[in-house]
Amino acid sequence: MLYPRACARGFTLLEVLIATTLGALLMCSLWQAWSIARKALDDADDRMERAGTARAALEMITRELAGAVVDEAAGVSFLGNDRGERGIKTGCADEVFFVAPIAADLAGAKAATELYRFGYWLKCDSGVGVLERAYQGPARGGERYGFTKVSSQPLADGVSDLRLRYLYADGAWQETAGGTWDSVGDCCPADGEPDGLPAAVRVRLTVRDRRGGSETFAVVVPLMTSGVKR
Repeated sequence: MLYPRACARGFTLLEVLIATTLGALLMCSLWQAWSIARKALDDADDRMERAGTARAALEMITRELAGAVVDEAAGVSFLGNDRGERGIKTGCADEVFFVAPIAADLAGAKAATELYRFGYWLKCDSGVGVLERAYQGPARGGERYGFTKVSSQPLADGVSDLRLRYLYADGAWQETAGGTWDSVGDCCPADGEPDGLPAAVRVRLTVRDRRGGSETFAVVVPLMTSGVKR
């Protein structure tokens, strides 16, 4: 008995077009999801980069700035220059110079302390902000603790701004409007008396990442010897 051969049937043009369209939509959706995930990962990496740069710099500043001292007789001073003034190192951001004790022999049973000169400012002449740190001392043979010849080394790259504000008690707690403070002069409050040390310093760093994003980090550093002169 003979049976009729079944007709071989393929996909119609409409079915092929529908399948192609659905496949293209699926690929577009997957690409968009991957792009969003990739951007989120890049953003997280940039935030970690900015935070890491700021954390390392602020920890160093906090550790050294907290121990600042003044001694007018020995020329040990505390000086903050506003960005708009003629500073010691630069005019593109605030800068601060101070003297603080460091243990000369941390391994010894009786660690002696010596006074070192420190400074922080922003170097902008290369077009890329670099936070500079000065570290020099101790003064010897009657040398006064001046800051004009203090050498420096880079502390952090990618810092686009450094702002310093000084907190002091004048009936109530006040914060300077600019980045100026002079321990041997009279700035804040304008009472005719030398300022001495501020009670605390607010440090703000604006850090840029490799893709141009920026973020500002801040810390308030209490000065342990504020109001006390050596």
